Amino acid sequence: AWTKFVEFYPASVLWDLSIVGLTFLGTWLISLADRVGLSTGRRWIWAVWLLLLLQMPMVYAVERGNNDALVIPIFALAVYSMVQNRTFLAGALFATACWTKVYPVVPSFVLLSAVVLD
Repeated sequence: AWTKFVEFYPASVLWDLSIVGLTFLGTWLISLADRVGLSTGRRWIWAVWLLLLLQMPMVYAVERGNNDALVIPIFALAVYSMVQNRTFLAGALFATACWTKVYPVVPSFVLLSAVVLD
């Protein structure tokens, strides 16, 4: 809806920058899990961000302008909420990520299975 108010080229540039920013936001949220002992350290956060940015969903997002970049911060916030034992919020965010795109279903299933088996 916001593109109605902006011409095509500036909207394209803004959305491409947003994709990079949203990817960074998602990796930063995952790095917050380091505070509770989940990850191995923040020194690899830039490598993770770069790897995420070069994956096909992000390349397609930049190429086609779709909303794949929105899934990463939603899923990352769900993981962080799960680590913080905020199960209702984590479940709602996992469901939102899966509703937005189909591919978060697999990691959501793996994480929820790990919680049940633990």
